Amino acid sequence: MNLNEIQSALCDAVDIRESSHFKEIEHLPKDNEGTEFTLGDCIHDIIYTLEQVETWVERNLNENNCSCKSTCYKSQQEE
Repeated sequence: MNLNEIQSALCDAVDIRESSHFKEIEHLPKDNEGTEFTLGDCIHDIIYTLEQVETWVERNLNENNCSCKSTCYKSQQEE
């Protein structure tokens, strides 16, 4: 997985959250097991986690001057 894939997933999650259809259902429970957590809570957690991963990857790309060509995020991002 590279930074572009993380950013794409983050944009997809934000698009889902902002869609008019999602706004109609975001208050519904995430499951039928009596949970208090809603679909809105879930998408919020997904977006928050992806933002944290994105920040971590970007920070490590800048801090680590990796010389590898195939496995690091930096070389994958440059492709």
